[in-house]
Amino acid sequence: MAIEKKKSENIDSSKVNDNSTSKTKEVAKSVWSYLYSQWFFFVLAILIIIARWWPQFAKDDGLIKGQYSIGYLMPAIIFFKSGSDIPFDDIKKNMIKWRQHLISQSFSFLISSSIAYGFCLAIIISNNKNIDKWTLAGIIVSMSCPTTIASNIVMSRKANANFSLTICSTVLGNSLGAFISPAVVQMFMKGEFSFANPANNSSGVTGVYRRVMKQIGCCLFVPFFIGQMVRIWFLPQIQWFWKTFRLTKLGSVCLLMIMFNSFSTAFAQHAFTSVSHINIIFLCFFNVGLYLFLSLLTLFLVRPYIVLMILKMNSKEVAIFKRKRILEIEEIKESEDYKKANFVKKCKLANEGLTLKHFLANFWFDKKDTVSLLLCTSAKTAALGVAIMTSEYGADKDRIGQLLVPLVLYQSEQVIVANFQTTFFKKWISTGDGDEEFTARYLEEREEKTQIENEKKSVASDSTN
Repeated sequence: MAIEKKKSENIDSSKVNDNSTSKTKEVAKSVWSYLYSQWFFFVLAILIIIARWWPQFAKDDGLIKGQYSIGYLMPAIIFFKSGSDIPFDDIKKNMIKWRQHLISQSFSFLISSSIAYGFCLAIIISNNKNIDKWTLAGIIVSMSCPTTIASNIVMSRKANANFSLTICSTVLGNSLGAFISPAVVQMFMKGEFSFANPANNSSGVTGVYRRVMKQIGCCLFVPFFIGQMVRIWFLPQIQWFWKTFRLTKLGSVCLLMIMFNSFSTAFAQHAFTSVSHINIIFLCFFNVGLYLFLSLLTLFLVRPYIVLMILKMNSKEVAIFKRKRILEIEEIKESEDYKKANFVKKCKLANEGLTLKHFLANFWFDKKDTVSLLLCTSAKTAALGVAIMTSEYGADKDRIGQLLVPLVLYQSEQVIVANFQTTFFKKWISTGDGDEEFTARYLEEREEKTQIENEKKSVASDSTN
């Protein structure tokens, strides 16, 4: 009996040990999966440390010529991959979305810079000695820049947003930014900020245009065009390549390298030592607050509740109303009358039944377009910002470091905040706009109608024969 009791006790203790080890394994597995999901931030921290102690490696004109090996190559890789992934029809559809582009570009160049100017003007009028006035000028210059390229594309893909719209918006914004951003900077650098007016000791903006146009051509248009050509001629091979080598995180790696280049350049120019710790702490909190405020303001612009009030509909009804119109236009374009018509008649046929309600409903954007615009309007590019600062403030090299700090910090913080936002954006998009059932039912009914019409035609042809 005693032996049997000992055996049973040993069995019970072994079961307890097994349960405890399995629980520890589960906890360790969950901890590892969480840490692995946050790999982006760990790598970013390591790269910032390397940039701090060895800035000569990845800075502009450094050991690896960061402005070319990183500033040109990394965006080119991102756009090549984007070009090989996206059908050209999607690009054409999103390029003509003038409402989205109007909001995106006006917000990027005018609204965000005006809001930043208002905040900075209030701070400088308050005569706060702790906040450096050149740091405030750097905030205005940063907010006058167009949207960023690399992080927007990476975050749009992670959030399942309208990826094609993001590409169109970033390309258009950066093409316009070379001409608009210097003018916006000149507009705001008056009055209280006249000390930072680049016209005082500017070396000219010709270098900005040359550098930005060259970068846009080499990093955006050429790689994207090559990606599109590869997609047309070698679609199965390129899809096999991306899947086989599991290069899903390639965009994030390229984004990390771009930030590594920015931090290395900033540390090499002693940007963070040229301003006080109070200024850096202020910028860290100010940038996050400004980014979230701009995102919230964009949300009110792209999904304005006044549209719902005028139309007397909820968001689901607006989505169905818009989808119905899109499907009707598709039917019109598939008809024989439309195919045989000239350009003027095609426009008339496509606009048949168009009312003021349809026009207003188009200002209530769907979730994918909304997330794409949320990412594009709040983010700012460091590439053009650095080009503007180095060309317009080149004669005042002591101040370039102070101007660069807000830009570099904003770039890193916008990526960190957007990385957290994409989790919520992805869940929000996955719930749908509410028109999915209607679309499926409508398409089924259309297929049934076409089948009946085809049967009637076949019967008629048989009877004539």
